[in-house]
Amino acid sequence: MKMLPDDFADLEAFAKIWALSTESDRFMKVSDSTLDEMRPFYDTTLPRLAEMSDYLQGRGHPYDWAYEDKNLLNLILALFEVYSPLFIHQKPGGSPLAVEAERLEVLTPCLWQMQLPKFSSKEGSES
Repeated sequence: MKMLPDDFADLEAFAKIWALSTESDRFMKVSDSTLDEMRPFYDTTLPRLAEMSDYLQGRGHPYDWAYEDKNLLNLILALFEVYSPLFIHQKPGGSPLAVEAERLEVLTPCLWQMQLPKFSSKEGSES
């Protein structure tokens, strides 16, 4: 079963691992992953961020999105989740002051109330 829209078929392997539907699941995945597991995902997905954002901007109301579109958003959210361990703390799990992953309770906002940020694929252009 395909997880992503056809335009992003090259990211399917990452979607099977990283396109998790809840923030709690994404947090646990990041906590349980090594930097060497996160890096290829980040390096491959980041250059497509503007394209993914543009695609989702054109899909209408998130409440009406197809399964593949929701997975694409989850892939974007996972991309943001791996940033901190990769570039700020340089270790899985993030900050040494963070609460243990097992104790974290994430309150997820309603998807249909979210407004997606606009990412520009052109350097120096306005959002």
